[in-house]
Amino acid sequence: MTMYGLRKIANIRRLVAALEDGPMGPVAIAELLGISHTGARNYIDLLVEGGAAIPHPDRRTHVCLHPDWGLVEDFLDSLAPELAEQRVTLRRSPSRHCVDPGKSYLHVVADDVRFPLVLMRFPVRRDPLVAALFGAGGR
Repeated sequence: MTMYGLRKIANIRRLVAALEDGPMGPVAIAELLGISHTGARNYIDLLVEGGAAIPHPDRRTHVCLHPDWGLVEDFLDSLAPELAEQRVTLRRSPSRHCVDPGKSYLHVVADDVRFPLVLMRFPVRRDPLVAALFGAGGR
């Protein structure tokens, strides 16, 4: 799991613990977590969409925890698999590349940009537009 994912889960748990004391708005959440006002609203939306929090009946920008603690616990238990997307990312360290390359080998040049990598297992073939112009190609 990435550092961002771990920090986000920790912030959600801190926010749920703070919401046990009473409803909070975006300003208080931003101060608690040390994030921007927009980031606090994103956390509020995440909690409401996940079913762990409900909007405060009197103050529309504030939220409070859902009265059913079981729903809150289910939301907290579901955080790790939800935020831990399994992706392959390129690392610049030579020791991390090709420890066991297997069937495919990925060479990373020094000026490559870091990006998520999805490995496709399709056979190598000619692009359809190139094949339309120059033929299917022979081997």
